[in-house]
Amino acid sequence: MKAIYVENSGNVLEHFVCAIGEGDDNCHFKGMAEISGCAFCSSEGVDHFFFDDSLTTVKKNALKDCEDLKVFCCGEADKDKATGNIKGVELYSNSMFYIETSAFSGCEKLHTVIFPKCKGLLTIEKNAFEECSSLRTVVALAKNIKFTENPFKDCPKDLLTFVCYEKSEVEQFARENGYRYVNV
Repeated sequence: MKAIYVENSGNVLEHFVCAIGEGDDNCHFKGMAEISGCAFCSSEGVDHFFFDDSLTTVKKNALKDCEDLKVFCCGEADKDKATGNIKGVELYSNSMFYIETSAFSGCEKLHTVIFPKCKGLLTIEKNAFEECSSLRTVVALAKNIKFTENPFKDCPKDLLTFVCYEKSEVEQFARENGYRYVNV
């Protein structure tokens, strides 16, 4: 897979143009600190996005209406080439991580999101996952998390599961809002 994109000198992914390759529908990005607003708006053909430990911010509408997106991962992932399944994810420790309003809005096929393990604060703003009706798993291994309203309000409560630390703010959020959670 070869990804073609435009970035500025500040390591900000500004606009995703296309992905080309044979049979590999994954995009791996290294050295990107931020995904700018609408960088992936209405992108087609790529179903897995992997970012390394440089990513700290997903701006407003960054992945809006990404019609084939199924998995978004911050950290290094190991994918089994035979089955296409993710075998394991090496989560990194980041000081802060921000998901802005409507960042993943309209990603109807999105089923798995893996956030980085933050030493500082993981912030997820309202409507970040608006119209993400297929979202099933959110891995959020951060002790400190801030939600502005419920960013998962459009996600099916009976199907969405949070993977989190015991007694974390993520667990408390899941419990208070009627979502399932699993402690690691």
